Amino acid sequence: GGVAGGALAPNAERVTGTGGNVVIRTGFGSDSSMSIGTLNVEADGRTQAFTEGSGGEVFEPSGDGQGGTVSIEANGADFTIAGTTTLTANGYGGLGGASATGRGGTVSFNQIGGNVQTGDLRLNADGFGGLIDGQSGDGIGGNAFVSFTGGTYTGGDLRVSASGFGGAAFSGDDFDPANPFAAGNGGNGQGGNASITIAGDAIVNVSVLTATANGFGAAGGDFYNYNGAPGRGGNGGSGRG
Repeated sequence: GGVAGGALAPNAERVTGTGGNVVIRTGFGSDSSMSIGTLNVEADGRTQAFTEGSGGEVFEPSGDGQGGTVSIEANGADFTIAGTTTLTANGYGGLGGASATGRGGTVSFNQIGGNVQTGDLRLNADGFGGLIDGQSGDGIGGNAFVSFTGGTYTGGDLRVSASGFGGAAFSGDDFDPANPFAAGNGGNGQGGNASITIAGDAIVNVSVLTATANGFGAAGGDFYNYNGAPGRGGNGGSGRG
């Protein structure tokens, strides 16, 4: 995956950790084969550390996360993955003083021929907003696609997700009544694109098929009143699938 170093200096330019590109491709001939025990492929984008900043009560922005690209192509050769297959191109926003957005990338599994056998198959191109003082970051789903147009596929659960999760909000308090700390607002969540296509002469045998592209807004932060200073909870983020 791609990892941003983060912005440590005040007013520094926000950076983005961007995942790279991964391609796994079988041959077209039926006389070739590929066999794997368990397969985990990540092209996630994130910041270097969960917390980065210049110190003090307000952190500087640590950056955005942009998922990369993961692709598996089964073109005709026998392909066996005995255990669970997990493919991710998630984006994770950081922690900072300005909203840090997490955007999912693109994950795909395409079979045009041959015999493919796997355990559970999971594709994730989710976006996770960062935890921010004030307005938390947005989570925006990317693209997650599965396509069967030929051959025979046999597997366990097949789950595809391109969902967006808004960043959680900071809580507020009046521990120092002269300078109460305001509760933060939850980040917005927006779903991307998720699909499972079965076409042509493909034969697909699985336990469960699930495709989700949900958007989950985060709850607003609570305000804890210790000394009677006025304050209120933060606003929740919007969710759009």
